[in-house]
Amino acid sequence: MSNTNDKDYHTEAVISLWKAVAEAAKYVEKVITSEDYVVDNSKLEAATKLLEIAFKPKGTL
Repeated sequence: MSNTNDKDYHTEAVISLWKAVAEAAKYVEKVITSEDYVVDNSKLEAATKLLEIAFKPKGTL
């Protein structure tokens, strides 16, 4: 049987993941929509990868 604490950690992990995904999406949007934005390629690559992982269909990782 799961401990309530385990559920809290899982919930917090999921919330943290989606907050990171939201920030990644904001960064990618800024890069796409701004003509004079200085792009950090490693940050853009990480953000793109996080978005790919977050939105891959279940079972395709």
